[in-house]
Amino acid sequence: IRDCLLSRGLGDVYKRQAFVMRLLSGENPLAVKTCGDGIKNFIHVDDLVHDMVRIMYGSEKSDVFNLTSDEYVSIRQVAFACLRDVRKRLNNPNLGVVFGSVPDAIPFIGLNRSKLDAAFGMRDYVPFEVGLKEVVTWYSSLPQIQRK
Repeated sequence: IRDCLLSRGLGDVYKRQAFVMRLLSGENPLAVKTCGDGIKNFIHVDDLVHDMVRIMYGSEKSDVFNLTSDEYVSIRQVAFACLRDVRKRLNNPNLGVVFGSVPDAIPFIGLNRSKLDAAFGMRDYVPFEVGLKEVVTWYSSLPQIQRK
């Protein structure tokens, strides 16, 4: 199974996927437990694989690199972007989102790929918005997504 958008940590992957799945399944409004101020960065699976191959075949010594994009997105932005794309997909402008008052556990977690860029050169990465559209399209095609 291809997840079009991966993040730095499994919790973030599941959180974002859960937003899309819950909206596609008919949850309205989408209830986000936190205030959504936490900031993360994400990477498209194609970019992740590309970088892994560059490191495996382009490095003669063992080293540690951050595999990420330099695009930082808040959980609030993720929720609203999921909402926007699912609204379009379902042709339902009445979907909404509500945020809780609990602060995000870690307000900012951002990785930096400057060491990777210095070793292998800079390149363009798939933007968050493009990857998210792919996630929504992919999840919409799954038969197990039951719409209420």
